[in-house]
Amino acid sequence: MTAKKILLVGNGFDLAHSLLTGYGDFLYIMKNWDEFYKTFLHVRQSWDISPKKEFGKYLVNAHDMNDDNLMILGDIIKENSWVHYYCNCEAEIDGWIDFERELYPVMDLFAEVFAAEYSMQEVDYIALGKGASIKVSANARRVGKLFEKYIVVRDNYFIVKASFVSKQYGILKKKMLQTLKEEFDEFIKAFEIYLLEFVHKKKDIKTLKQIKNINADRVISFNYTLTEKIYGISEENTHHLHGKIRENINDSQNHNDMVLGASERTEQNLDFIYFIKYFQRIQKRIGTKYKDFLDVVTDERGDIYSYDLHIYGHSLDKTDEDVLKTVMGYARQIFIYYYNQEDYERKVINLIDLYGRDEVEENIEDYRFQFVQTFGETV
Repeated sequence: MTAKKILLVGNGFDLAHSLLTGYGDFLYIMKNWDEFYKTFLHVRQSWDISPKKEFGKYLVNAHDMNDDNLMILGDIIKENSWVHYYCNCEAEIDGWIDFERELYPVMDLFAEVFAAEYSMQEVDYIALGKGASIKVSANARRVGKLFEKYIVVRDNYFIVKASFVSKQYGILKKKMLQTLKEEFDEFIKAFEIYLLEFVHKKKDIKTLKQIKNINADRVISFNYTLTEKIYGISEENTHHLHGKIRENINDSQNHNDMVLGASERTEQNLDFIYFIKYFQRIQKRIGTKYKDFLDVVTDERGDIYSYDLHIYGHSLDKTDEDVLKTVMGYARQIFIYYYNQEDYERKVINLIDLYGRDEVEENIEDYRFQFVQTFGETV
């Protein structure tokens, strides 16, 4: 009996296919939107095939991009508090895992506002009207400066905007959380538009020989893109753990199911559960289809056959611990692909964080964990 082969992929899978799915790519477009859009219009109108060098790779498919979608993207970028935060938070964000972790300071900020004692006062400039003055920590001040739609920083105090304050009820916590959530949904929509226009429409994506040779039966994907289709993997044999992009983002009958959030904390504040990945997977009905892929078969002689697991482009970070431990737990052999020595070391460290030193060493000695270096050759 031949063991099935499951391919588990993270963002590195898309990056290996030269797709612009890195956090830095999305951030670059957000930070430079005005200049980019001017260049885009120039390319569309002049058919100039040599746009400004810094935007060149983003404009390869300029003539296939949807004007309406780009206008929606531009409006979100200009008005959205989460876009403003990530463009100016000055954190060291190298990838999507760091992006997720930077949600915590925002949740901590608003938790501090909701828990603080405050005084109602007349604010001395019209923009705010009546506000609530709250003394806050230094870390909250750093983050609070980037959420001006909700609060204004003054010395060691926040002043909550008048639209979120009631003379009768004080700070309108429910309204503030709802607005924060709606803006986060907009942010996710902006990312979906980016993926649809800048990634999904790329032509002639070349298959990687190393991936093709795996001949995977099923794919478990942490990505929103549909890159696995170039390997002939059907939708039926694929599960997108965090949802996937839609072809028509303006179809009201087809809702955005992309999961983008932080990992659960030990002490969970339910006020902010919407920003946690596991809740979004439930709320957006992503399901657990991937568990049906984990075949463990016992034949007539009592021999157990499970699947071989190939992990490509995933960091093995603990932020995805629940899924990783489930999928890896039943695997017969686990092939972990790495790009260079630094990537190899990072993956080993993350494995130790997941399982502990003894279990990692035992699995390596037993050849259950096998490390394979990528070589990037295309077919």
